[in-house]
Amino acid sequence: MALQKSVQFKPLGFSSEIAINNAYCKVTKVTGNKSCIECELSVFEGKDQSVPLYSNTYMFVPNLDDNFIKQAYKHLKTMPEFAGSNDC
Repeated sequence: MALQKSVQFKPLGFSSEIAINNAYCKVTKVTGNKSCIECELSVFEGKDQSVPLYSNTYMFVPNLDDNFIKQAYKHLKTMPEFAGSNDC
């Protein structure tokens, strides 16, 4: 599972932002405990890319009866920056 959306970001050392249409956004790491889950979301130019353009970390309180990775995607889709993203 992953999310697909258009993104804009400013690479380290650049003075302006770069736009990527239909970027592939994948949860690449999940850590935590019953009180808090931290997930790392890596953004790739496309599904077949192996080096992320950038990564960011998000946190949420988990439901212990459900898969943490699925919960991470559900949480991300509630955030304004992922509004309109598509599952892929």
